[in-house]
Amino acid sequence: MERKYVLFSPVGKTDPWRNGRDGALLHIVRHYQPEHVTLFFTESLWEGINEGFAHKEYDWETIIKSISPNSSVDIVVKHVDRPHDYDGYMHVFRQYIEKLEEMFPHHTILLNVTSGTPQMGTTLCLEYITFPDEKICIQVASPRQASNIGVAVSHPDRQKEDLAIVNENEKHAAPRYKELEIRSFHEAIIRGQMKSLIANFDYGAALRTIEREKGFRNRKVLMRELREMTEDIQLHRVFEPIRKPHYSEDLEKALFHYLLLEMHHRREDVAEVLIRVKSIAEFIIEKYIESNHPNVFVKKQEKLYLALTEENRPFIDRYKRKLAQKGQTFRKDLFIGLPALIDILEILEGKSTFYRHAKQIEKINSLRNKIAHRLEPLNLDENKQYKMIDEAVKATKQLLVIQYPNIDEEDFRYLHTFNKKIEGLL
Repeated sequence: MERKYVLFSPVGKTDPWRNGRDGALLHIVRHYQPEHVTLFFTESLWEGINEGFAHKEYDWETIIKSISPNSSVDIVVKHVDRPHDYDGYMHVFRQYIEKLEEMFPHHTILLNVTSGTPQMGTTLCLEYITFPDEKICIQVASPRQASNIGVAVSHPDRQKEDLAIVNENEKHAAPRYKELEIRSFHEAIIRGQMKSLIANFDYGAALRTIEREKGFRNRKVLMRELREMTEDIQLHRVFEPIRKPHYSEDLEKALFHYLLLEMHHRREDVAEVLIRVKSIAEFIIEKYIESNHPNVFVKKQEKLYLALTEENRPFIDRYKRKLAQKGQTFRKDLFIGLPALIDILEILEGKSTFYRHAKQIEKINSLRNKIAHRLEPLNLDENKQYKMIDEAVKATKQLLVIQYPNIDEEDFRYLHTFNKKIEGLL
Protein backbone atom coordinates (compact mmCIF):
# COMPACT_ATOMS: atom_id res chain seq x y z
CA MET A 1 0.00 0.00 0.00
CA GLU A 2 1.42 3.37 -1.07
CA ARG A 3 2.30 5.64 1.83
CA LYS A 4 0.21 8.83 2.04
CA TYR A 5 1.47 12.09 3.52
CA VAL A 6 0.30 15.34 5.07
CA LEU A 7 2.66 18.21 5.87
CA PHE A 8 2.87 20.53 8.87
CA SER A 9 5.25 23.38 8.10
CA PRO A 10 6.19 26.62 9.77
CA VAL A 11 6.89 29.30 7.18
CA GLY A 12 10.10 31.31 7.28
CA LYS A 13 11.69 34.20 5.42
CA THR A 14 13.28 31.85 2.85
CA ASP A 15 9.83 30.53 1.83
CA PRO A 16 8.42 30.01 -0.69
CA TRP A 17 11.76 30.39 -2.56
CA ARG A 18 15.04 32.23 -2.54
CA ASN A 19 17.61 32.93 -5.26
CA GLY A 20 15.62 30.99 -7.86
CA ARG A 21 15.41 27.74 -5.85
CA ASP A 22 12.82 26.08 -3.62
CA GLY A 23 12.63 27.09 -0.01
CA ALA A 24 12.37 24.13 2.37
CA LEU A 25 8.57 24.18 2.41
CA LEU A 26 8.19 24.09 -1.38
CA HIS A 27 10.93 21.48 -1.76
CA ILE A 28 9.13 19.07 0.60
CA VAL A 29 5.81 19.60 -1.21
CA ARG A 30 7.50 19.04 -4.58
CA HIS A 31 9.06 15.70 -3.62
CA TYR A 32 6.43 14.19 -1.28
CA GLN A 33 3.20 15.43 -2.92
CA PRO A 34 1.25 15.53 0.37
CA GLU A 35 -2.53 15.31 0.28
CA HIS A 36 -2.79 18.21 2.72
CA VAL A 37 -0.51 21.04 3.82
CA THR A 38 -0.89 23.08 7.01
CA LEU A 39 1.16 26.29 6.87
CA PHE A 40 1.96 28.01 10.16
CA PHE A 41 2.74 31.73 10.08
CA THR A 42 3.58 34.00 12.93
CA GLU A 43 1.48 37.12 12.84
CA SER A 44 4.57 39.29 12.36
CA LEU A 45 5.68 37.37 9.23
CA TRP A 46 2.15 37.20 7.81
CA GLU A 47 1.57 40.92 8.25
CA GLY A 48 5.14 41.91 7.34
CA ILE A 49 5.85 43.63 10.65
CA ASN A 50 9.46 44.91 10.53
CA GLU A 51 9.78 43.30 7.08
CA GLY A 52 9.83 44.80 3.58
CA PHE A 53 6.59 43.01 2.63
CA ALA A 54 3.89 40.78 4.11
CA HIS A 55 3.88 37.04 3.39
CA LYS A 56 0.10 37.21 3.17
CA GLU A 57 0.63 38.80 -0.26
CA TYR A 58 1.72 35.45 -1.69
CA ASP A 59 -0.98 33.24 -3.22
CA TRP A 60 0.08 30.22 -1.17
CA GLU A 61 -2.61 27.84 -2.37
CA THR A 62 -1.85 28.56 -6.04
CA ILE A 63 1.89 28.16 -5.46
CA ILE A 64 1.49 24.79 -3.72
CA LYS A 65 -1.07 23.43 -6.18
CA SER A 66 1.18 24.39 -9.09
CA ILE A 67 3.61 21.64 -8.03
CA SER A 68 1.22 19.35 -6.10
CA PRO A 69 -2.23 19.70 -7.69
CA ASN A 70 -4.03 17.36 -5.26
CA SER A 71 -2.84 19.08 -2.09
CA SER A 72 -5.37 20.91 0.05
CA VAL A 73 -3.97 23.89 1.93
CA ASP A 74 -4.78 25.25 5.39
CA ILE A 75 -3.24 28.53 6.56
CA VAL A 76 -2.75 29.21 10.29
CA VAL A 77 -1.73 32.67 11.51
CA LYS A 78 -0.90 32.99 15.22
CA HIS A 79 0.38 35.70 17.49
CA VAL A 80 3.20 34.17 19.52
CA ASP A 81 3.92 35.95 22.81
CA ARG A 82 7.51 34.74 23.15
CA PRO A 83 8.76 33.87 19.64
CA HIS A 84 12.36 33.38 20.84
CA ASP A 85 11.33 31.11 23.72
CA TYR A 86 11.56 27.37 23.00
CA ASP A 87 8.35 26.85 24.99
CA GLY A 88 6.53 29.42 22.87
CA TYR A 89 5.50 26.98 20.13
CA MET A 90 5.15 23.66 21.94
CA HIS A 91 1.42 23.73 22.80
CA VAL A 92 0.45 25.60 19.64
CA PHE A 93 2.18 23.11 17.33
CA ARG A 94 0.79 20.14 19.27
CA GLN A 95 -2.72 21.53 18.83
CA TYR A 96 -2.51 21.63 15.03
CA ILE A 97 -0.61 18.36 14.71
CA GLU A 98 -3.28 16.62 16.79
CA LYS A 99 -5.87 18.04 14.42
CA LEU A 100 -3.97 16.50 11.49
CA GLU A 101 -3.82 13.15 13.32
CA GLU A 102 -7.60 13.22 13.72
CA MET A 103 -8.30 14.30 10.13
CA PHE A 104 -5.78 11.92 8.52
CA PRO A 105 -5.44 8.88 10.84
CA HIS A 106 -3.86 6.68 8.14
CA HIS A 107 -1.35 9.24 6.82
CA THR A 108 2.24 9.94 7.79
CA ILE A 109 2.77 13.50 9.04
CA LEU A 110 5.81 15.28 7.60
CA LEU A 111 7.37 17.88 9.89
CA ASN A 112 9.41 20.61 8.22
CA VAL A 113 12.21 21.34 10.70
CA THR A 114 14.13 23.71 8.38
CA SER A 115 11.71 26.58 7.71
CA GLY A 116 11.08 29.21 10.35
CA THR A 117 13.18 29.92 13.41
CA PRO A 118 15.54 27.50 15.21
CA GLN A 119 13.01 27.46 18.05
CA MET A 120 10.34 26.17 15.65
CA GLY A 121 12.61 23.45 14.24
CA THR A 122 13.65 22.31 17.69
CA THR A 123 10.04 22.19 18.86
CA LEU A 124 9.08 19.97 15.92
CA CYS A 125 12.02 17.65 16.63
CA LEU A 126 10.81 17.37 20.23
CA GLU A 127 7.30 16.69 18.95
CA TYR A 128 8.70 13.76 17.00
CA ILE A 129 10.78 12.51 19.92
CA THR A 130 7.73 12.61 22.19
CA PHE A 131 5.11 11.36 19.70
CA PRO A 132 7.06 9.53 16.95
CA ASP A 133 4.36 7.29 15.48
CA GLU A 134 3.63 8.00 11.81
CA LYS A 135 5.79 11.12 11.67
CA ILE A 136 8.95 12.05 9.74
CA CYS A 137 11.19 15.05 10.40
CA ILE A 138 12.40 16.55 7.12
CA GLN A 139 15.49 18.72 6.85
CA VAL A 140 16.25 20.56 3.60
CA ALA A 141 19.76 21.74 2.73
CA SER A 142 20.45 25.08 1.07
CA PRO A 143 21.27 24.68 -2.65
CA ARG A 144 24.37 26.79 -1.99
CA GLN A 145 25.64 24.24 0.60
CA ALA A 146 26.10 27.24 2.88
CA SER A 147 24.11 29.67 4.97
CA ASN A 148 21.36 31.68 3.29
CA ILE A 149 22.50 34.87 5.04
CA GLY A 150 23.03 37.64 2.50
CA VAL A 151 21.12 35.91 -0.32
CA ALA A 152 18.33 38.02 -1.77
CA VAL A 153 14.84 37.01 -0.69
CA SER A 154 11.84 36.61 -2.97
CA HIS A 155 9.13 39.24 -3.34
CA PRO A 156 5.40 38.68 -3.86
CA ASP A 157 5.17 41.36 -6.57
CA ARG A 158 6.87 39.02 -9.06
CA GLN A 159 5.67 35.69 -7.71
CA LYS A 160 4.31 34.36 -11.01
CA GLU A 161 7.59 34.94 -12.82
CA ASP A 162 9.68 33.70 -9.90
CA LEU A 163 7.63 30.49 -9.61
CA ALA A 164 8.28 29.67 -13.28
CA ILE A 165 12.03 30.21 -12.79
CA VAL A 166 12.07 28.07 -9.61
CA ASN A 167 10.20 25.22 -11.32
CA GLU A 168 12.63 25.27 -14.22
CA ASN A 169 15.69 25.30 -11.94
CA GLU A 170 14.37 22.42 -9.81
CA LYS A 171 13.55 20.20 -12.83
CA HIS A 172 17.00 18.68 -13.11
CA ALA A 173 18.38 19.53 -9.65
CA ALA A 174 19.16 16.79 -7.14
CA PRO A 175 16.84 16.50 -4.14
CA ARG A 176 18.04 18.33 -1.04
CA TYR A 177 15.74 16.85 1.57
CA LYS A 178 16.78 14.40 4.26
CA GLU A 179 14.67 12.33 6.62
CA LEU A 180 16.24 12.76 10.03
CA GLU A 181 17.00 9.65 12.08
CA ILE A 182 16.29 11.01 15.53
CA ARG A 183 14.13 8.20 16.89
CA SER A 184 17.09 7.17 19.05
CA PHE A 185 16.48 10.30 21.15
CA HIS A 186 12.89 9.24 21.69
CA GLU A 187 13.96 5.72 22.60
CA ALA A 188 16.44 7.13 25.12
CA ILE A 189 13.59 9.02 26.81
CA ILE A 190 11.38 5.91 26.82
CA ARG A 191 14.20 3.80 28.24
CA GLY A 192 14.58 6.31 31.08
CA GLN A 193 10.84 6.23 31.76
CA MET A 194 10.78 2.44 31.67
CA LYS A 195 13.71 2.10 34.06
CA SER A 196 12.02 4.47 36.49
CA LEU A 197 8.75 2.49 36.35
CA ILE A 198 10.55 -0.84 36.77
CA ALA A 199 12.57 0.48 39.72
CA ASN A 200 9.22 1.35 41.32
CA PHE A 201 7.84 -2.13 40.47
CA ASP A 202 5.12 -0.52 38.33
CA TYR A 203 5.06 -3.29 35.76
CA GLY A 204 1.57 -2.47 34.46
CA ALA A 205 2.55 1.11 33.56
CA ALA A 206 5.78 -0.15 31.98
CA LEU A 207 3.78 -2.61 29.86
CA ARG A 208 1.36 0.10 28.69
CA THR A 209 4.34 2.31 27.79
CA ILE A 210 6.13 -0.29 25.69
CA GLU A 211 2.91 -1.37 23.95
CA ARG A 212 2.71 2.11 22.37
CA GLU A 213 6.32 2.01 21.12
CA LYS A 214 6.31 0.24 17.76
CA GLY A 215 9.81 -0.50 16.55
CA PHE A 216 11.36 -0.29 20.03
CA ARG A 217 14.32 -2.64 20.48
CA ASN A 218 13.37 -5.96 22.16
CA ARG A 219 9.73 -4.79 22.27
CA LYS A 220 8.18 -8.26 21.83
CA VAL A 221 10.32 -9.83 24.56
CA LEU A 222 9.71 -6.91 26.92
CA MET A 223 5.95 -7.09 26.34
CA ARG A 224 5.91 -10.83 26.98
CA GLU A 225 7.92 -10.58 30.21
CA LEU A 226 6.00 -7.57 31.55
CA ARG A 227 2.60 -8.99 30.61
CA GLU A 228 3.33 -12.25 32.39
CA MET A 229 4.57 -10.40 35.49
CA THR A 230 1.56 -8.07 35.51
CA GLU A 231 -0.90 -10.94 35.14
CA ASP A 232 0.83 -12.96 37.87
CA ILE A 233 0.50 -10.06 40.28
CA GLN A 234 -3.09 -9.24 39.31
CA LEU A 235 -4.26 -12.87 39.45
CA HIS A 236 -2.14 -13.87 42.48
CA ARG A 237 -0.43 -16.50 40.37
CA VAL A 238 2.81 -17.74 41.93
CA PHE A 239 5.85 -16.65 39.90
CA GLU A 240 7.12 -19.59 37.86
CA PRO A 241 10.80 -19.23 38.97
CA ILE A 242 9.85 -19.72 42.63
CA ARG A 243 7.94 -22.91 41.91
CA LYS A 244 10.53 -25.51 42.91
CA PRO A 245 10.43 -29.28 43.47
CA HIS A 246 11.61 -28.96 47.09
CA TYR A 247 9.02 -26.28 47.90
CA SER A 248 5.59 -27.16 49.25
CA GLU A 249 2.53 -25.43 47.83
CA ASP A 250 2.09 -23.55 51.12
CA LEU A 251 5.68 -22.31 51.00
CA GLU A 252 5.27 -21.10 47.41
CA LYS A 253 2.09 -19.19 48.28
CA ALA A 254 3.55 -17.64 51.42
CA LEU A 255 6.75 -16.60 49.64
CA PHE A 256 4.82 -15.15 46.68
CA HIS A 257 2.59 -13.04 48.92
CA TYR A 258 5.56 -11.89 51.00
CA LEU A 259 7.26 -10.69 47.79
CA LEU A 260 4.13 -8.72 46.91
CA LEU A 261 4.06 -7.31 50.45
CA GLU A 262 7.69 -6.18 50.16
CA MET A 263 6.97 -4.72 46.71
CA HIS A 264 4.14 -2.57 48.08
CA HIS A 265 6.30 -1.60 51.05
CA ARG A 266 9.12 -0.40 48.80
CA ARG A 267 6.58 1.57 46.75
CA GLU A 268 5.33 3.07 50.01
CA ASP A 269 1.79 1.82 49.39
CA VAL A 270 1.24 1.97 53.13
CA ALA A 271 -2.48 1.16 53.19
CA GLU A 272 -1.93 -1.85 50.91
CA VAL A 273 0.88 -3.09 53.18
CA LEU A 274 -1.32 -2.83 56.27
CA ILE A 275 -4.13 -4.76 54.63
CA ARG A 276 -1.83 -7.52 53.33
CA VAL A 277 0.52 -8.03 56.27
CA LYS A 278 -2.15 -9.40 58.63
CA SER A 279 -3.40 -12.00 56.13
CA ILE A 280 0.12 -13.24 55.34
CA ALA A 281 1.07 -13.41 59.02
CA GLU A 282 -2.11 -15.33 59.88
CA PHE A 283 -1.38 -17.85 57.12
CA ILE A 284 2.22 -18.45 58.24
CA ILE A 285 1.38 -18.63 61.97
CA GLU A 286 -1.45 -21.08 61.27
CA LYS A 287 0.87 -23.34 59.26
CA TYR A 288 3.54 -23.06 61.96
CA ILE A 289 1.16 -24.16 64.73
CA GLU A 290 -0.23 -26.97 62.57
CA SER A 291 3.33 -28.19 61.90
CA ASN A 292 4.68 -27.91 65.43
CA HIS A 293 1.54 -28.41 67.52
CA PRO A 294 -0.83 -30.70 65.60
CA ASN A 295 -4.41 -31.32 66.71
CA VAL A 296 -4.87 -27.81 68.20
CA PHE A 297 -7.07 -26.63 65.32
CA VAL A 298 -9.91 -27.86 63.20
CA LYS A 299 -11.15 -26.25 59.97
CA LYS A 300 -14.78 -25.74 59.06
CA GLN A 301 -15.65 -24.10 55.73
CA GLU A 302 -12.11 -22.73 55.45
CA LYS A 303 -12.33 -21.06 58.87
CA LEU A 304 -10.08 -21.99 61.78
CA TYR A 305 -11.50 -23.11 65.16
CA LEU A 306 -10.01 -24.72 68.25
CA ALA A 307 -10.38 -28.50 68.31
CA LEU A 308 -12.78 -29.28 71.16
CA THR A 309 -11.39 -32.75 71.82
CA GLU A 310 -10.54 -34.57 75.03
CA GLU A 311 -6.89 -34.56 73.98
CA ASN A 312 -7.00 -30.79 73.62
CA ARG A 313 -8.83 -30.12 76.92
CA PRO A 314 -5.71 -29.07 78.96
CA PHE A 315 -4.86 -26.49 76.32
CA ILE A 316 -8.47 -25.25 76.14
CA ASP A 317 -8.47 -24.72 79.91
CA ARG A 318 -5.26 -22.66 79.72
CA TYR A 319 -6.69 -20.64 76.87
CA LYS A 320 -9.87 -19.91 78.86
CA ARG A 321 -7.78 -18.59 81.75
CA LYS A 322 -5.78 -16.43 79.32
CA LEU A 323 -8.97 -14.90 77.98
CA ALA A 324 -10.36 -14.34 81.50
CA GLN A 325 -7.23 -12.35 82.38
CA LYS A 326 -8.04 -10.10 79.45
CA GLY A 327 -11.68 -9.77 80.47
CA GLN A 328 -12.86 -11.94 77.59
CA THR A 329 -15.06 -15.04 77.47
CA PHE A 330 -14.28 -18.23 75.57
CA ARG A 331 -16.70 -19.06 72.75
CA LYS A 332 -16.35 -22.38 71.02
CA ASP A 333 -17.96 -21.07 67.83
CA LEU A 334 -15.55 -18.12 67.44
CA PHE A 335 -13.09 -18.61 64.57
CA ILE A 336 -9.43 -17.86 65.20
CA GLY A 337 -7.90 -14.57 63.95
CA LEU A 338 -4.50 -12.93 64.45
CA PRO A 339 -4.85 -11.84 68.13
CA ALA A 340 -6.10 -15.33 69.10
CA LEU A 341 -3.27 -17.01 67.15
CA ILE A 342 -0.70 -14.96 69.06
CA ASP A 343 -2.34 -15.79 72.42
CA ILE A 344 -2.30 -19.47 71.46
CA LEU A 345 1.38 -19.22 70.49
CA GLU A 346 2.25 -17.78 73.89
CA ILE A 347 0.41 -20.60 75.66
CA LEU A 348 2.11 -23.25 73.54
CA GLU A 349 5.66 -21.85 73.44
CA GLY A 350 5.97 -18.94 75.83
CA LYS A 351 7.84 -15.94 74.47
CA SER A 352 9.69 -17.84 71.77
CA THR A 353 11.48 -16.16 68.87
CA PHE A 354 8.58 -16.98 66.56
CA TYR A 355 6.13 -15.53 69.10
CA ARG A 356 8.11 -12.27 69.40
CA HIS A 357 8.06 -11.75 65.64
CA ALA A 358 4.32 -12.43 65.54
CA LYS A 359 3.80 -9.97 68.38
CA GLN A 360 5.54 -7.31 66.28
CA ILE A 361 2.84 -7.69 63.64
CA GLU A 362 0.04 -7.55 66.22
CA LYS A 363 1.22 -4.04 67.14
CA ILE A 364 -0.14 -2.67 63.86
CA ASN A 365 -3.37 -4.68 63.87
CA SER A 366 -5.46 -1.84 65.28
CA LEU A 367 -3.93 0.51 62.69
CA ARG A 368 -4.82 -1.95 59.97
CA ASN A 369 -8.42 -2.22 61.21
CA LYS A 370 -8.81 1.56 61.01
CA ILE A 371 -8.20 1.36 57.27
CA ALA A 372 -9.85 -1.96 56.47
CA HIS A 373 -12.99 -1.59 58.57
CA ARG A 374 -13.44 2.07 59.48
CA LEU A 375 -11.97 3.67 56.33
CA GLU A 376 -9.98 6.15 58.38
CA PRO A 377 -6.97 8.08 57.01
CA LEU A 378 -3.40 7.38 58.13
CA ASN A 379 -1.15 9.70 60.10
CA LEU A 380 2.30 8.17 59.75
CA ASP A 381 3.92 10.77 62.01
CA GLU A 382 1.70 9.76 64.91
CA ASN A 383 3.21 7.27 67.38
CA LYS A 384 6.01 6.31 64.95
CA GLN A 385 3.52 4.44 62.79
CA TYR A 386 5.77 4.11 59.74
CA LYS A 387 8.52 2.55 61.85
CA MET A 388 6.01 0.06 63.24
CA ILE A 389 4.90 -0.87 59.72
CA ASP A 390 8.51 -1.30 58.61
CA GLU A 391 9.22 -3.59 61.57
CA ALA A 392 6.06 -5.60 60.87
CA VAL A 393 7.21 -6.29 57.29
CA LYS A 394 10.63 -7.41 58.54
CA ALA A 395 8.96 -9.61 61.17
CA THR A 396 6.85 -11.27 58.48
CA LYS A 397 10.00 -12.32 56.66
CA GLN A 398 11.39 -13.81 59.88
CA LEU A 399 8.18 -15.80 60.42
CA LEU A 400 8.52 -17.11 56.87
CA VAL A 401 12.15 -18.14 57.37
CA ILE A 402 11.43 -19.93 60.65
CA GLN A 403 8.42 -21.80 59.29
CA TYR A 404 10.08 -22.63 55.97
CA PRO A 405 13.85 -22.88 56.62
CA ASN A 406 14.48 -24.42 53.18
CA ILE A 407 13.65 -21.20 51.29
CA ASP A 408 16.50 -20.28 48.97
CA GLU A 409 17.78 -16.82 49.96
CA GLU A 410 17.97 -15.81 46.28
CA ASP A 411 14.19 -16.11 46.00
CA PHE A 412 13.74 -13.16 48.35
CA ARG A 413 15.51 -11.10 45.66
CA TYR A 414 13.35 -12.41 42.82
CA LEU A 415 11.74 -9.06 41.90
CA HIS A 416 15.14 -7.35 41.89
CA THR A 417 16.50 -10.12 39.65
CA PHE A 418 13.53 -9.66 37.31
CA ASN A 419 14.12 -5.88 37.23
CA LYS A 420 17.77 -6.43 36.26
CA LYS A 421 16.61 -8.72 33.45
CA ILE A 422 14.25 -6.02 32.11
CA GLU A 423 16.93 -3.34 32.40
CA GLY A 424 19.25 -5.57 30.38
CA LEU A 425 16.60 -5.90 27.64
CA LEU A 426 16.21 -2.12 27.62
